Amino acid sequence: MTTDGVYARAAKKVEDNLWKFRGMRFTTRDMQNACSCVMPERDPDKQHQDYRDAVTRYLYEQSDQQKKNKRPQLRLVSKRFYELINRDRTALVLPTTLPVPLPFTWPLDVDTGLELPFASDIIVEPGDIIGLWGESNRGKTAICTNIAVENAIRDRPVTMWISEWHPTQLQRRLLQYPGALNGTGQPVFKMFKLELADIVDQIAEEPDSIHILDWVNMKDRFWDIAGLQERIVEALGKGVAVIAGQKMEGKEYGIGGQWGDFNTSVSMTVSRLGEGGVYNRMKLNRVKSPREGAHIEKTSYRFKVVKVGARIAEVDEIKDCRSCFATGQTKKGPCDRCEGEGYTLIARPSPPPMSRPADKDSPAPVEF
Repeated sequence: MTTDGVYARAAKKVEDNLWKFRGMRFTTRDMQNACSCVMPERDPDKQHQDYRDAVTRYLYEQSDQQKKNKRPQLRLVSKRFYELINRDRTALVLPTTLPVPLPFTWPLDVDTGLELPFASDIIVEPGDIIGLWGESNRGKTAICTNIAVENAIRDRPVTMWISEWHPTQLQRRLLQYPGALNGTGQPVFKMFKLELADIVDQIAEEPDSIHILDWVNMKDRFWDIAGLQERIVEALGKGVAVIAGQKMEGKEYGIGGQWGDFNTSVSMTVSRLGEGGVYNRMKLNRVKSPREGAHIEKTSYRFKVVKVGARIAEVDEIKDCRSCFATGQTKKGPCDRCEGEGYTLIARPSPPPMSRPADKDSPAPVEF
């Protein structure tokens, strides 16, 4: 086979295999392997090398490094890696109807029956991701479970994906929550084991549900949390995803850093408040769609977890004490302004407690 024949065959093979590398980077060796550079002619070794060289040459000639090529197919992103240049444009069309906020209920304070103080100031829209990053044993699961129950008893489709399965512990918690269990002793929401490898496809099967992931473990690929969130957004329809993850003590963001906030509409952290460990701090780091006139980003709230980890109570907005710089101590001893706590409470109006229409029809908690 002539040199031109080898090149023509290599060019056709590359064109036939380019689609396999859409959306990813690849090397010359990757393409050579995909093209099966084997030519059993009379001199296999020489023909094989000629074929590989032809693939390499064709890739370079189709890249943006070849100045003669006015419309290159490939981009050489480094000395080794190529990527496809996507010239397809996706048309974006606005909906014909006015956007309607998604019905979404935040956890209730067990003492007052009120939603979290910021609940009415956040607009939750279809396709949103709510990020919840918390230190270990600071109420992440309690918040996730409260969201699941409060929305499920209002006849909204809810699925909870659990990575740490402790059935006895979860059962004990749900027994403390009126309406959380049905007549057969099962939760009023769906529960499945969380497997990160399949979670996007599983969410795509029910795109209009509220999906709660408690909690995601990215292992050694912390930065890939942004990619996971992006794929979940594409899988969601009219639903919402609540993604919980770990946060190291003393850190502002969850594991993965700011990568975990890039695709979220609401991002909050949960950490210990003070040295006693009785109260926890919930902080809103990001709110993409606040209510008109609301300024709630970077606000903090204290709360405690009660009833064997099932409910949250004593939820109040707080701000750091300026007199002691949130340390609780001054040169003279405990701060008088904050009484050594490092924060002060912010009073809020008291609206009437939320009605729970499902409570009337829900069976009493099942005793086991």
